[in-house]
Amino acid sequence: MLYRLLFDALVEIRLLGYESNDKVVWVLAHLLHNLPLQLDRLDRGEISIGDIMHELEERAQRHGIERWLHVRLEEIARHYPDLMAQDDTTT
Repeated sequence: MLYRLLFDALVEIRLLGYESNDKVVWVLAHLLHNLPLQLDRLDRGEISIGDIMHELEERAQRHGIERWLHVRLEEIARHYPDLMAQDDTTT
């Protein structure tokens, strides 16, 4: 239920970005809106972290924000190294 709530919120944010002609808001929400549903599938064992990351990187590249994604992921890795170790065991 919480994954669906996050998905719905990101879809609404994406729509607001579109309606207000705010490309940054639209692109970021568009990039991330499927992530909550993918995390649900991950929890059910249907996909891996690697699958999610691959699709996320492809979407970022399609929208020209792969640099943004890589910078954010590097910041997360630097500030939360324990999270990266957990991700390595689930791929």
